[in-house]
Amino acid sequence: QKLTKTLLDGTIIWQINGTFGQDPNLPYMPTWFAIVPGSDYIYLCDGYGSNNVYVFHINGTFMNRTYGGKGGRNQHGKFSTNHGCTWDPRNEQIGVSDRANSRIEYFEIDPHSPDKFEYKSTVDLRSSLGDGTLPC
Repeated sequence: QKLTKTLLDGTIIWQINGTFGQDPNLPYMPTWFAIVPGSDYIYLCDGYGSNNVYVFHINGTFMNRTYGGKGGRNQHGKFSTNHGCTWDPRNEQIGVSDRANSRIEYFEIDPHSPDKFEYKSTVDLRSSLGDGTLPC
């Protein structure tokens, strides 16, 4: 396993090999990062693995903070393929696309601490896009 930060031209800034402190018994196949402007923390969605969200310092250090995990539509803050995540400047929250649950869930964070990842709201995409909608 590798975690790599690069420039847009592919130049490697830093690279960490091996596990990062996460539970080694869980599958690990990350899909996307959420980068919060002005924060020292980034949030990694492990969408094809554990369905966890891992918090890293921008220097690549795992902050030993894990949120989420596998869950169904009735479990806010749990995911079934948390495929993507992004910072949404409209509400200043992280949006996590929960593919198999056909929704986007929003979480409030503290840009100065890795200790907060608090569920705030859900956008159910089934009503507007139909059953089987798989947001990325």
